[in-house]
Amino acid sequence: MDLNLLLNQKEEYKPMQPGNYSSSAVIEFGEKTAESVNMSLDFDLRKLVVKNGGTLHDITFALFKQYSVQGVLDNSIYVRKEGDFDLLLHAYLPFDVERYIIAHELGHYILHARDNMCFACYNGTGQIEVEAYNFALGFLMPEKLFTEQIRQTPDTDYLSFLFQVPKPLIEERKKTLPQTLPIT
Repeated sequence: MDLNLLLNQKEEYKPMQPGNYSSSAVIEFGEKTAESVNMSLDFDLRKLVVKNGGTLHDITFALFKQYSVQGVLDNSIYVRKEGDFDLLLHAYLPFDVERYIIAHELGHYILHARDNMCFACYNGTGQIEVEAYNFALGFLMPEKLFTEQIRQTPDTDYLSFLFQVPKPLIEERKKTLPQTLPIT
């Protein structure tokens, strides 16, 4: 959809609602979703969005400044119906952050887009954000693949580079693994 048209119709969209799922259930669901799309270390999330009917909009600083006072251009997702959605991303994000945000917004799409004409804008808090965050952890770093790599080296910098995600996500994912793994 044309971005200006989307922004002019934003009042027609309802906020998504959380599913009230447990963190472990959402992480596991993210892992199963990763398996279903054959997730790999070099997987192209932008292509996955397009393949599933999404349109990515890279929001420039000028556009952000123009519309951000209206609260619509934080990294967000607008869903018209299943297979028809828009993902809005800041244009100048580092690749690892962009990769996480796309996975996070896909989590909203998969977990929370139960109605047509709904949206989720990043607000940093609440159950809905926790669920999307946990989906991204499982989706980007499925336990089997993550543990294979962590057994080779538990170095956070290396794992961040390998999985192409920000370092804090590596640390958070480590915390979700079974305590029997030797992680330093």
